Amino acid sequence: MASSREVRSLMEELTCPICLSLFTEPVRLECEHNFCRGCITECWGPDCAAPACPQCRFLSPGKALKPNRVLANLVDKLRRLGEQEELKASGEMQCPEHREPLKIFCRDDQELVCLVCRDDPGHSQHSFLPVRQAASLYKNQLNELLVVEELKQRKRSLLITQQQEKIAELQETSEMLLHHISSEFSNMHQFLMEKEQHWTKELEEEKEQCLQMMEENLTAIETVWSATEHNLFQLRAGITQQADCLFLKELKGLRKRFQEMEQKKVASVVSKSPGLGIFKGPLQYTVWKEMLKALSPVPAQLTLDPRTAQPRLVLSEDLTAVHAGDVRRNLPNGRERFEPCTCVLSSQGFSSGRHYWEVEVINKTDWDLGLARENAQRKGQITLMPSVGYWTICQRQDHIYGALTAPSTILRLDAKPRKIGVYLDYEGGQVSFYNADDMSHLYTFTDTFNGKLFPFFNPWLNKGNSEPLKLCHVKL
Repeated sequence: MASSREVRSLMEELTCPICLSLFTEPVRLECEHNFCRGCITECWGPDCAAPACPQCRFLSPGKALKPNRVLANLVDKLRRLGEQEELKASGEMQCPEHREPLKIFCRDDQELVCLVCRDDPGHSQHSFLPVRQAASLYKNQLNELLVVEELKQRKRSLLITQQQEKIAELQETSEMLLHHISSEFSNMHQFLMEKEQHWTKELEEEKEQCLQMMEENLTAIETVWSATEHNLFQLRAGITQQADCLFLKELKGLRKRFQEMEQKKVASVVSKSPGLGIFKGPLQYTVWKEMLKALSPVPAQLTLDPRTAQPRLVLSEDLTAVHAGDVRRNLPNGRERFEPCTCVLSSQGFSSGRHYWEVEVINKTDWDLGLARENAQRKGQITLMPSVGYWTICQRQDHIYGALTAPSTILRLDAKPRKIGVYLDYEGGQVSFYNADDMSHLYTFTDTFNGKLFPFFNPWLNKGNSEPLKLCHVKL
């Protein structure tokens, strides 16, 4: 729509130089200057023998006057535009059919109508409101929707921030893992150099896939945020800055925009960093049979601590195997001993460094394995979870495996393991579990450790689960 300055400039172009008003029946002289027909005729008079242009004094023999229809059309359009501007300034609009003021609003058709329209059969049985009352009612309704959408927009902004943080976390974790992979393979020869390249490629692909997913999610959130921000600005302007009549005329469009925003769905959940524990573990163990003597850390030679064993537990003579017996022995109930849970700890504890050990679980239906903090609860019923000092995984009912988190995490295993590998990186803050048969990664806990940590075992009491848990000692 033309601005006021543009309208004034156009009026100057369409003003007769004689009467200084908009042209009426504009005519063009031979010199191409334009005047109102009445003005130029009066200027020359009936007795003028040498009619000349009042502007350039060019002689016009014969008083030739050519109608300027293009100029007449422009003047007509300018007059109509001025009439519309006057109506808008007064806040009133006319019915395009009856040329009557639009005084009322039809609630059924959601449009402004005049009093003649109200009596038309097409509006029979319809309900009407005065313009001011209708504008107030629907402004309140749309303002409520606006508040809801602005709240959603703030949540989207938070999602963007969280997603950006997760992307930065992925980048940092990826860099750390690349360094870890290089460190693990640095002391190996050409054979292990090929393995390093393999793992590095796997990590890069995993990182790129996850990064692409996160970037796409961020782009989707930002796209909806940007589009919604633009729509909210226009809607807010449409609600608060327009005259009542114009607002009601645009009401259908405003409602449609709210509906379109509502239909635009976007992921409202920030995608998290993937489980990259597989790249954190003791990668050298994947080829330990070929390079056993070069392994670091050296597999721990653990033994069980009888002082911690629950009285029903039966330990082997060499303290490397444990199962639940039928008889509860009369043993001192010191603070070190578990009671009544059928658990036992290793005699060896760790307060620094990296350590790895394996436990045979073949033919068992139920067990718990992992690490326990030295001062963790040992008496009464124990809920195994990191917050109380236990980092463990379990097997239940022969085929169900899980990480004992809060709540528990179900583990999907490709094959039933015969041995479980446990890896502790104390300073790195991780406990990882593997199917020791093929070194496939099962689960990784990440935490900040303090105090001494002890390997933890629970062979469980139940029928058909009499096979022992056995500590595996690797011969170097």
